[in-house]
Amino acid sequence: MKADDNDKARQDADQTLGDALAYFNRGIEYSLQGNFDLAIADFSQAIALNPDYAPAYGNRGYAYANKGEHDQAIADFSQAIALNPNDAITYVSRGLVYGQKGEHDQAIADFSQAIALNPNDAFAYFNRGLVYGQKGELDQAIADFSQAIALDPDFADAYYLRGNAHRQLGNETQALADLKRAVELDPDVGK
Repeated sequence: MKADDNDKARQDADQTLGDALAYFNRGIEYSLQGNFDLAIADFSQAIALNPDYAPAYGNRGYAYANKGEHDQAIADFSQAIALNPNDAITYVSRGLVYGQKGEHDQAIADFSQAIALNPNDAFAYFNRGLVYGQKGELDQAIADFSQAIALDPDFADAYYLRGNAHRQLGNETQALADLKRAVELDPDVGK
């Protein structure tokens, strides 16, 4: 291959990657507008141009999740994780969808992996606590809500759900303190 051929190949590759980014960026805009069908189409185009584009899979998974297409969302999040196994946000996203499907153990596993990758993610602790609460594992839920609060002291929903968990366990003093703090932070919490 001559030098000119190498330059042409590089230019073609750069153009393909640029087109993939353009589709990706437009897909983000469509998602922000709530137009998930057009977002999915653009993320799919980005993936067709660059099959190793993990963020395109992750964002297409997000769009599918917003349409209630949980299995497709999980498939896309799983592909994004296969391409970038250190992306804590994608584990949280997949965990949320597993939680919506009632697949609690898979949700907990994904939130736990997200926490292992980013131990400062209050949202991951909160969501794992939520799933533990749904499973009736209230002590573990309280521990996760407490960690979410330690990381984000103004996390009203974490106080609210920790208070509810305490109430279910009969810990009325702790429940009242948490529920009071939750309302101080957000008068509309729990609505």
